[in-house]
Amino acid sequence: MMKKCRFCGEKIKEGLLLCPFCLRDQLNKITFDSDNGEELIKVFSVSSENIGHIVKGLLEEKGITCVLKSYQISQFDSVGVYIYGSWGEIQVKKKDAEKVVKIIQKQKPV
Repeated sequence: MMKKCRFCGEKIKEGLLLCPFCLRDQLNKITFDSDNGEELIKVFSVSSENIGHIVKGLLEEKGITCVLKSYQISQFDSVGVYIYGSWGEIQVKKKDAEKVVKIIQKQKPV
């Protein structure tokens, strides 16, 4: 069975995680199984894995559940940075998004 890529519109096989034409993620959302499937949204792009873990730690310290999602493909070093323009992203529950943006904006640049 075939479907269209959400980004480039090319026909791709049902069930693929990445479009073979534009290499974009085909997942519509990521959910927490333990939280009745509440949708997560992207709130912050991270330039490196280290920055991602620092931001994730900061948010978890404030009691906010989050996911650090990498765009990297293990066989191709740093390819995600070239495709997406960043190493990955921080995702949080929709209800926490405003709070997270304020927390991140309060941090001083290093």
